Amino acid sequence: MNDSNDSSYDENENDYENKYGNTDLPSEEEQEELRKRVQSGVKLFDKKVPDWRNLIDWHIFDFNDIINCVVGQLVKHGWRLDYSPSTGTNLGKVCSKSSIEVAFLHHEWLKVGKV
Repeated sequence: MNDSNDSSYDENENDYENKYGNTDLPSEEEQEELRKRVQSGVKLFDKKVPDWRNLIDWHIFDFNDIINCVVGQLVKHGWRLDYSPSTGTNLGKVCSKSSIEVAFLHHEWLKVGKV
């Protein structure tokens, strides 16, 4: 990953910690699995909605909010997409273990989504 993504991640991580109060991280193994889910979602969106990154308002993006997550915002633009555990877009259902996964997925989407 490049440095600009890392600094963006740190800035957004602080915002998310302030909002959700979660500073813990999943295990390295869990992180890898969660990143794979996000990458699967990116591939799906790249295929179905090529300009999806520009349609998302990243200032209001919230992975844990059905309206302001990636799918929720794309729906507002007229796209019809389903939530899926395999793409890391299923909100609470994909993150049944803990809010640690929610926080991590939120940050991963910010890292891959911002243009």
